Amino acid sequence: TGRCGTPRAYWVQYTVGRRAPNSRSAVRVSVTDKPVRFPTDALVSERLDNGAVLRRLVDRAAAAVVIMDLRGIVCGWGLRAAATFGWTDEEALGRPVAELIIPVRYREAHTEGLARLRATRTGAVIGNALEVTALHRDGSEFPVQLRVAEPLQIGEETVLIGFVLDMTETAETR
Repeated sequence: TGRCGTPRAYWVQYTVGRRAPNSRSAVRVSVTDKPVRFPTDALVSERLDNGAVLRRLVDRAAAAVVIMDLRGIVCGWGLRAAATFGWTDEEALGRPVAELIIPVRYREAHTEGLARLRATRTGAVIGNALEVTALHRDGSEFPVQLRVAEPLQIGEETVLIGFVLDMTETAETR
C-alpha cells in the first residue's frame, strides 16, 4: 500500500519456471513501480473471464500458449501456437489438443495423465519443464520444451495453461 493505506499501483511480471524448494508454485513474480492496479486473486479471475484480456495475454506470450480444459479440449490458442503448430485459433478451439499437437504414439499417455489430473489435481507435467516431441499440422514432429502451470479455476471451469517452446534450433546444435 501507499501512503495512508491507499492502494499503490504496480506492474506485475510473471514467469513460469522450476519450482523453488518448499514452494507450491513454479510461478515467479517480480514487481515494479509502474502505475497499474495490482491484481488480487478475485481481480485476476474476473479479468481472465474477460475474453479480450485473456486473448491479449495469450497472444503476447513469448512461448506458444495452449489452454485446455480437463477433458483435453482446447479453449485458448495464442498467435505463437498458431505459428508453431500450423493451426489457426479458429481451427484449434474446441478440438482435442491430442489430435492437434500430440504424436499418435503419446496420445494414450496424455489421456491417462488427464484422467489422473482430474482425479488427484496433480500430475507429472505440472510445474516441470519437459522436453517432449510435438506434432505440426503437416505431420512433422519436432522437439519442444513444455511447461504446464498449476490448474487454474476460471469460474466453474478448471483449465491448464501450457507454455511450449520450439527447441528445433537447440536440438540441431547439440
